[in-house]
Amino acid sequence: MEVHERRHAGQLHESHEESRNRGLTFHDLRHEATSRLCEKGIPVMTVQAITWHKSTQMRRYTHISGKVLVDAVRRVDAVRG
Repeated sequence: MEVHERRHAGQLHESHEESRNRGLTFHDLRHEATSRLCEKGIPVMTVQAITWHKSTQMRRYTHISGKVLVDAVRRVDAVRG
């Protein structure tokens, strides 16, 4: 494991410990992270790697906000002219 990977693993562990004190689970954090990354337009394969999912089929973990959906429809409309 490289230095930056150890640092990130340590930060993740600290975040997990803090969240447990608030009644959250690792799954809660993973679910939230997956949703936020998708909303920011991060490519699905990148989200998969960051959140350690085994496949890109993460639909049940993501909840896309109404604003993101409206923005997507507007972009499609702009492409269509």
